[in-house]
Amino acid sequence: MDPKTRRQPVPARGEQIPAVIDAAAQTPPAAEPQENAPPAADSGTDTPPAHTEQADPIVGAVEARALVAFGDYEVDDIVEGDERTIEALFLGGSVDPHPDAVAFARSLQA
Repeated sequence: MDPKTRRQPVPARGEQIPAVIDAAAQTPPAAEPQENAPPAADSGTDTPPAHTEQADPIVGAVEARALVAFGDYEVDDIVEGDERTIEALFLGGSVDPHPDAVAFARSLQA
């Protein structure tokens, strides 16, 4: 195949590959820590570190109707959990958190 007519790969962002390579070549290298450097002086203030792991805020309990059998739940059981868990199960197609679906599941249990 003629090299002039050959297709050139282009990244998904639409940038030409040589431009990406040139940009990467111009990026300065990361600073390496010095082994014999003195420790940073303590300023004496009680400021927390820049990045601290904090627990997520407490979210409310949510009910949903089980659409498929999973875990300890059978179809049409009421599944209770926090908002994030129920949302993940909903996106996976396992539960339906709509109030009408929950009411229907409750009517089946009565």
